[in-house]
Amino acid sequence: MPVSPAELEYAYALRGPDQQNYVALLQRREQEEANRPRTPTRTADSLASTQYATFLDLLSEGEIEGFPSAVGLTKGTTAYNIAALKDIYLNKTPILRASADLNNVQPVDYSFQNVTIEPRYGTQAQTYIQGYGDISEPVNVQSTPVLQATPVIRTISDTNVNGIVITITVPALQEFNTQGDILGASFSFTIAVAYNGGGHNGAYTTVATEIISGRTADSYQRDYRVDFATGWTSVNVKITRLTADSADPATLVNAFQWTYYQEITYQKLTYPNSAIVAIKFDA
Repeated sequence: MPVSPAELEYAYALRGPDQQNYVALLQRREQEEANRPRTPTRTADSLASTQYATFLDLLSEGEIEGFPSAVGLTKGTTAYNIAALKDIYLNKTPILRASADLNNVQPVDYSFQNVTIEPRYGTQAQTYIQGYGDISEPVNVQSTPVLQATPVIRTISDTNVNGIVITITVPALQEFNTQGDILGASFSFTIAVAYNGGGHNGAYTTVATEIISGRTADSYQRDYRVDFATGWTSVNVKITRLTADSADPATLVNAFQWTYYQEITYQKLTYPNSAIVAIKFDA
């Protein structure tokens, strides 16, 4: 162990042979510590695949006033939807604890993380909820690796498609150093779209810039939803790696692949005169 301030003070107080012997003792101890084999460290596995479940819940036939905990707030706002989480239960537990201060909601106030809702109150003219009740068709893209110098581009030409859900796969994410430690790693990438062939001329619009950081020795997946504009004849979707490729995959493992995507077609069901709530949560 390192020499402590108290040990230094004691050594200065000694004189003659006593001081020499004590200093020699401290030096031997430090040398023994230096020669002792170091135990490598391993960063805990911190990544779990992130995919979401969604469902629609019928609250009643006919119009309702709303959620009791959100009284006084404006319907359709983020503040209203957060307050309403106090009145919505998963497995008999409220998503947001009743004691939560709505003016200062903290992560610990949630019984469940990454839950979002979108309610409709049962009116005749209510709008549809985007992303719910949609038709999806999976498309395999042959687990294409995304390299910094080689973005992966896929073209959607079916004009009935309203968007896609991209799934990327990280086979493993970790770094090995010369001391035997196994540490976390990271990489970043962008998702961009271009309409009607414009992408090949550089006319891409970035819709997401993402960083994945942590450690996992196992395969890790994450989904990203991209909703399209209207009036197109084709859409190019491009994933670009921003982080440099690993120069030595044996020591730095941070490659990723575009595994597949789902083509999404909106059904645009409004369920008139039915009070419903759409719920999305981390599955």
